Amino acid sequence: MCQRAKPRINHYDANPWALDRNATKPGGSAQTLQWLEDDGLVERKSYPVVPPHVEYSLSPMGVEAAQQVRSLADWIEENVDRIVVAQKGKPRAKKETSLRALIAR
Repeated sequence: MCQRAKPRINHYDANPWALDRNATKPGGSAQTLQWLEDDGLVERKSYPVVPPHVEYSLSPMGVEAAQQVRSLADWIEENVDRIVVAQKGKPRAKKETSLRALIAR
């Protein structure tokens, strides 16, 4: 959502890297985007056309937040080996060591 073309909301419903786990539920992306809009992280632009067309983009505060998340993701990638070592010997329902699994926790 940062510097890419503006995807349609359905894109998030099918995307496992979507904004959150709520996005995997029907209509979940709309709710998540509403929360992000309420928090000032995204801006919504509605077009008076049929069928309805809405575009979302990051607000200035959303850009700041995205930079922080990107920094955290970079840190996780750089330290994933240390994280995996720390996880060894600790009970878990299932062990997943991919970055995607780490971020989803």
